Amino acid sequence: MSSDQEGAAPEQRSGDLRDKALRALRMLLISRGRPGIKGWELRRHFGPGYLRVLEVVKVEASKLGLELRSVEDEEGKGPDFARYMLVTSEPAAEVGSPLTMVEAAALALIVTFVYGGRNEVPLKEVRQALYAKLNKWRADQALYRLSRLGYIDVDDDVVRLGWRTRAEVNVERLARALVAIRSGGDGRPSP
Repeated sequence: MSSDQEGAAPEQRSGDLRDKALRALRMLLISRGRPGIKGWELRRHFGPGYLRVLEVVKVEASKLGLELRSVEDEEGKGPDFARYMLVTSEPAAEVGSPLTMVEAAALALIVTFVYGGRNEVPLKEVRQALYAKLNKWRADQALYRLSRLGYIDVDDDVVRLGWRTRAEVNVERLARALVAIRSGGDGRPSP
């Protein structure tokens, strides 16, 4: 093997990795039902080195103002069972959100309950809080839509944050902002 061929191999490999990353980026951008792609799907398309491909995707996505996030649907199962998706690095209010104001407020209420130290909240408690502020049908409609879109999980009369909330919402920042408003602060979260 000549020295020219040896020097071309790393360039060819990095070019191949970038090509794979651009293909993966296109896959992530084109929605096919639920947003994002499971790790096992990426492994099937790109082989066992798909995590290196995702590192390049992260760099390329940041150039577009996007952020690659992984969300574990089933905890402790590893990267093959995580969902990888692109989200905007700008606040949702600036780029648009699939939620109405009522649904966003309902989600904020649920986030404050969960952030208070509980991973799950009784559905009855969530409904009571929402009914105090909204019509019954509007509150139930918001809960249904949040569940359908993946922002919350409702199982056995218990509400948990869904995969989409963990991926798209900075839960800690939102909760701190809500606590600051509630305690009479100026409404802005501390840096």
